Amino acid sequence: MACVLGVHLSKYVALALDGIPKYFWTDSTTAISWIRSNDAWGNFVGNHVKEICAFSKADQWSYVPGPYNPADLPSRGCSPLQFSESDWWSEPDWLKDPEDKWPKLEIKPDEILV
Repeated sequence: MACVLGVHLSKYVALALDGIPKYFWTDSTTAISWIRSNDAWGNFVGNHVKEICAFSKADQWSYVPGPYNPADLPSRGCSPLQFSESDWWSEPDWLKDPEDKWPKLEIKPDEILV
């Protein structure tokens, strides 16, 4: 569901930042597998994947491990001070690196695992 919200949000951000490349990040290897696969998933998953793919390309999606994902911070719990000093307000240090240094995870969809 977060991936669906992300692509819808990107439509509005793109209006203000026309021509800027879009990248989508998730810490869900399952979601990445669904997005990168053309398999016919059940209704619930299939409809969400269709919606995601209508507004993004599979190669725009990347995996970010949970500890490197600043959006994951509130779900892990933190103090107000930790939150105010977190990467939530800027970008993570790794995102400042060249693209070839960003976290990568090659996922080969496997229906048995998914």
